[in-house]
Amino acid sequence: MLYACGTDERHHGFADLVAVKSVKIKRGDRKKKLDEVREEVKNLQGLSHVHVIALLGSFVHCGRFGIVMFPVAQYHLGNYMRKIYELLYREDLVSASLMMGRLRGFFSCLCSALLYLHTLERKIKHRDIKPENILVDQHGNVLLTDFGISKRYDSTEEATTDGPSKGRTVKYAAPEVMQGGPRGLDIDVFSLGCVFLEMATVLSDLEIRALYNWIGKDDIEETVLQPVSYYDAIDMIP
Repeated sequence: MLYACGTDERHHGFADLVAVKSVKIKRGDRKKKLDEVREEVKNLQGLSHVHVIALLGSFVHCGRFGIVMFPVAQYHLGNYMRKIYELLYREDLVSASLMMGRLRGFFSCLCSALLYLHTLERKIKHRDIKPENILVDQHGNVLLTDFGISKRYDSTEEATTDGPSKGRTVKYAAPEVMQGGPRGLDIDVFSLGCVFLEMATVLSDLEIRALYNWIGKDDIEETVLQPVSYYDAIDMIP
């Protein structure tokens, strides 16, 4: 569960909304859930980048573990891109042009965020970069978020792992992830590149469906069992 709540400027120094991720801790899987959310908090601690979500704190209350973050998103990137297409469809070209202008700037912002994560002293492999894990706040600032399955490593060499990968999103997963082979920090670069393909498609005044058509997925309905995946089309890229 994710929700926004207000703060009191008199007590906290600012009056703005903060995001609270609330995870219910059930008796049966209490240790597993606590380990997962504590790992996410640990991953967020110490991060300071204009395009990475900021951790404000965490708490346990009434059987729930809460993670308090800032800022609150107005959209995730997938919704942001759909909004652009809706505006184009309604011929609201002024609003669409404004949002597309911001979208163009997101390329360098997201590259900067990922470079920051990969060059920390203890490097972070995000492992699940996708539009739903990229937020856009009310000021049009773009942020990487959701470090729930991320991992920290002491070196680039240590960040290279193999075996089955849990929690990844098939559509944006790199080939080595899907094949269970050795995979390093580059898997995040592949996933971000897939997101960039979708962004470029929207900036070309096309729906994301046009990209699916190009990679030969136009006759396949996207489902949980059979999702569209970009790694299938890797041989089509020059």
